[in-house]
Amino acid sequence: MKKTHNFSLSLVFLSLSFTFAYAQNETVNQKLKIIPEKYFDETIIKIAKSFLGKPYVAATLEGGNTEKLVCNLEQLDCFTYVDQVLALALTIQDTKSSESEFLNILQKNRYKNGKLSGYVSRLHYFSDWAKQAEKNGILDDIGKTAGIPFKKLLNFMGTHRNSYTAFKTDDMVWYKIKAMEGELNKNQFYYIPKTNLSQKISSIKNGDIIAFTSSVDGLDVNHEGFAYWDKNELKFYHASLEEKKVVLSKETVQSYLNRIKKHTGIMVYRPIFKSL
Repeated sequence: MKKTHNFSLSLVFLSLSFTFAYAQNETVNQKLKIIPEKYFDETIIKIAKSFLGKPYVAATLEGGNTEKLVCNLEQLDCFTYVDQVLALALTIQDTKSSESEFLNILQKNRYKNGKLSGYVSRLHYFSDWAKQAEKNGILDDIGKTAGIPFKKLLNFMGTHRNSYTAFKTDDMVWYKIKAMEGELNKNQFYYIPKTNLSQKISSIKNGDIIAFTSSVDGLDVNHEGFAYWDKNELKFYHASLEEKKVVLSKETVQSYLNRIKKHTGIMVYRPIFKSL
């Protein structure tokens, strides 16, 4: 009897997993039917808007013993929202608008040199993800002209191993994470301090990726989204932890920065269409 019960329960979970996978496949196909706009920034915003109301779920890329390319368009956190909207926009703007092309672009953006080879190959820090995208020619770092150097040692993961299941007890992965952070810290990043935003705000355009820099030791950013000018006020589309869904912010970027004390400013990256 016990075996029958376990077998039945397994069938339920299997059925749910197939249902979820089918739903994901349908969502991807629906998104790929979105008609691109003439300008890439308009396509970015169009896709970003299409996710309004989707639930916020944290850490959808974590879990499991084997690193795999996760595509979850039904549940998003702030990073996966930005990451997947950009990949969709690059796919749709291209003539090769297919699910396989979208997944290919997603992997190229999310993993070091586009190669999936374990947990450490994933670009865990936003600034590392953005730096690779800049090297690939799909992001332009606006902070280089509008901002100032972001001088901070990035080592949050390496110094908080108990927060990460993947290397909480695995010294080999932990050593690789610390080595990755060492390489990351050789790069120069830029940001616009919250006290300087009013002077630099005109340099930000619709569809720009804005990442809110952090006062937390060892961490680069706390949150990300897409810039959007709403009646001459700079707001942003984002997967909101506070509202538990994807929204257009009710407050301006400046007001949000001022309210959240752990935000020190913003990194700004402009998406550029390029066939990958």
